[in-house]
Amino acid sequence: MKRAVLALLLLSSATLAGPPPVLDSRGIIQFPAGAGPTKNGEIGLVGGVLKGYDSETVFTLRSSGSSSTGTSGATTGVYSGLLVTCDATETVTVSFSGVTASSTLSTTPLWLPTFSVTGTVPSLLDRGSEAATTWYAVHAVAKANAGAAPTVKIVLSTSATSPVLGATYTHFRRLGWVRNDGSSNLVPLQQHGDMVASQWQPGGVSLVSNGKVTVWTTVDASSQAPPTASHIYVNFYGVLSGGNVVAYVGLPGIGSIASQLACYNYGTITVYVPLTPTQQMAYVSSATIGVYVRSAGWIDDL
Repeated sequence: MKRAVLALLLLSSATLAGPPPVLDSRGIIQFPAGAGPTKNGEIGLVGGVLKGYDSETVFTLRSSGSSSTGTSGATTGVYSGLLVTCDATETVTVSFSGVTASSTLSTTPLWLPTFSVTGTVPSLLDRGSEAATTWYAVHAVAKANAGAAPTVKIVLSTSATSPVLGATYTHFRRLGWVRNDGSSNLVPLQQHGDMVASQWQPGGVSLVSNGKVTVWTTVDASSQAPPTASHIYVNFYGVLSGGNVVAYVGLPGIGSIASQLACYNYGTITVYVPLTPTQQMAYVSSATIGVYVRSAGWIDDL
């Protein structure tokens, strides 16, 4: 009842040219094609997309959606129960309890309900053959089905934004990354939501070994963190025979900020370090000592 009253109030304040908006059977304002909210506080559907108006601009409202048939109402950026794993046998397993997928053909996202699949490389590749030491984006690719749940498949692509969808498929959503080694074997990992633990080797993979610098020094972490990673998960420590020294990791060129963490002689610290957009981090020590940094995972910007 309250929703209907609010909708009627909003309708009464509309100042649109042409056909007026109407209140549908669900109590939602439907604006005519080519029109939309024009006054502060107005809200309604425009071409199937929920939009509102504030004092600055027309905006699209975000909603998690829940349709089991993949109808609109979900907004890109939403995901739930996301799990991605892979192992050295080239097996990739993906599952989720719901994600939204976008399309280059439509502004309306598609809600993908509960899904789980296991596949192997190279059958999951969207194009070409498997290349060594390469990052592959994991995408859910989907097509809508009238009155039924969408058809969903998983593809691996070297592109984070433009996977090959395949005939009749219209929507996609990047879910994570996998990478193979120099022998074209996938590096084992486990992903929960946006947090990833990789298993390159026990204790992580070396980014810095016995580094001896007293000024901030940049480290390229792009081989251990994918292009969309916001942070890298590292173990680091400094070694000196006798006395206390301090080592730090952080963002290049930032100086002494909270994102840097101190590590005293022989004490190992495990921390997520923020990365630059090109997957750079930095380290420094308070004396000429050996600094060691090893990577063990990342946070993905999903």
